[in-house]
Amino acid sequence: MRGKWDEALEHFNAVAAQDHEFSQSEVWREIGAVQAAASRDQDARAALEHYAERRPYDPEGLYYFGATLAKLGETQRAREILDQCVEAEKTNPYYRHGQMRKWRKLAEKQLRSLRE
Repeated sequence: MRGKWDEALEHFNAVAAQDHEFSQSEVWREIGAVQAAASRDQDARAALEHYAERRPYDPEGLYYFGATLAKLGETQRAREILDQCVEAEKTNPYYRHGQMRKWRKLAEKQLRSLRE
């Protein structure tokens, strides 16, 4: 499986090297998500933090960032980012709620586990 993560990262990194802001910087969210899935949490944190600075209203990126922070033991910061994820989804335009609701629900579940 590790080879698949590395292959995906090669593609995403090639895109990021050509254009840091490709597709509204979403390439950084994807790099972070792949790094997190491959349990490369510090690398995931760096990519997702970079993405969240550029797109602080994207529930998907905020969820990945908050979940990664939680895995790294940065509980307080994880709570802040996951709360931000919930708020970002709530303030999305109505037509986007169906697509983004998943990330709010995952963030709320993660927040409950962090508060227990």
